[in-house]
Amino acid sequence: MTQTDLTLNPGTAVWPYPHILQESWRTWAFRRLDAALANAVRLPFNSHSRFVLFSDLHRGDGGPTDRFQPNKSLFLQALRHYYENGYTYIEVGDGDELWLHDDLQPIVRAHRDVFEWLHRFKEDGRLHILYGNHDIKGPEDCPPHKDGIPTHEALVLQHANGQRLFICHGHQADLTNARLYALTRFLNKSLWRWLRLQSVGLIDADMRVENHILNHIRHFFKVWTHQQPRHIENRLKEWAVKNQQPIICGHTHRMALPGTGGVPYFNTGSCLTANRLSGLELIQGQLKPVHWAAGQQQRVGVYRDWANL
Repeated sequence: MTQTDLTLNPGTAVWPYPHILQESWRTWAFRRLDAALANAVRLPFNSHSRFVLFSDLHRGDGGPTDRFQPNKSLFLQALRHYYENGYTYIEVGDGDELWLHDDLQPIVRAHRDVFEWLHRFKEDGRLHILYGNHDIKGPEDCPPHKDGIPTHEALVLQHANGQRLFICHGHQADLTNARLYALTRFLNKSLWRWLRLQSVGLIDADMRVENHILNHIRHFFKVWTHQQPRHIENRLKEWAVKNQQPIICGHTHRMALPGTGGVPYFNTGSCLTANRLSGLELIQGQLKPVHWAAGQQQRVGVYRDWANL
């Protein structure tokens, strides 16, 4: 499979990067993903195991920039369902928003009921929390725990038949959120926070901002956030093909499921769309996208047998 085959949406223009930058980025991203895989926590499972995976909740302090707040009750309903039905919950990074907040405690206070459910899963041995770029306050500041719950960079689900499924947030392949981490976090905490307060940063909503300058700013961010994930996805897909390793990520906020014979790259999507949660379920050895809306669980598409991709 060539690199051109790895474009998520063929025919969609993607801003080109200079070749030397592309090669440097690819080498650097592969090195980080290799390290994450080597140091990942190993978890055995079999065809009777049940997992649900969500990512990118971005829990905040309950204030106007807390994008998780509108979906909180829906998320609590989902957690109750999965707890009562024997699922193991895997949070695939960016569960909390530590780019806009310097400490986890205001987030825990605002969402104590969510953390209480997480502790229930933990007490039953059915919880695994991975950290993403928004869960950390510095490139080397990886949290050992959240409210007493251990966190890890990556997880490997090891099937009894020898097959393995690699899970990480996906920021390991994002140049702007790693090598340019300090600048990106500063812009997020200052400019992006201000844009959110102006209802401009919420580019996934139907905004009608009358201020001409703000409209131009919003358009720029909309184009950027539309294009940048494709570069990241291409790096993740290339790594998956090179290593013949199925991988599940979050980070891009774009759900992905490979087609028949496709690249073994899966993405959980996000929980930021108003009144809607997107995630993945792993049941009987097969992965399935799942959406929650208005308290209803909606399974869409078809199950993918990840071990045979």
